[in-house]
Amino acid sequence: MAETIGINTPNPHDITPAEAEEIANAIRGLDPTWEVKVAVTERTSYGITWFEILRIGLAGAAFAEKEALKEAAKKIADIVVAWARERFRRKKPAVNPRPTYVQIYGPHGTVVSQVIRNATDEPEDRTEQDQKIEQDFKNRKNNPADS
Repeated sequence: MAETIGINTPNPHDITPAEAEEIANAIRGLDPTWEVKVAVTERTSYGITWFEILRIGLAGAAFAEKEALKEAAKKIADIVVAWARERFRRKKPAVNPRPTYVQIYGPHGTVVSQVIRNATDEPEDRTEQDQKIEQDFKNRKNNPADS
């Protein structure tokens, strides 16, 4: 099975397909054998979120091994952080710019989850928080009587 990386921008008005493609091109530079695809979710209703969301999924045999998955996710997160910081620098200054939220998934759920708030601060790591939410959801799904 080929290694495939899917990049999804749930709101193309926040992170545009062209911007997602910039990230895809940078990820392709990590390993030219990886197939990197950009998908845009067409909105069918209104939703309000403070974050500009970017989801990245990693699939394939190389990502089945836990350490390789973590290493790839870390490198991809670094690319997204650098991209988001540069994007904050390019944008016209706003009073309260919306942070970029990136969640990187592997075969068993979230591997890295971060919020990038501006061009200089370190990203806020939300990995454990998101993993706990996923685990709680799985537990409720598997034990509906306990809900």
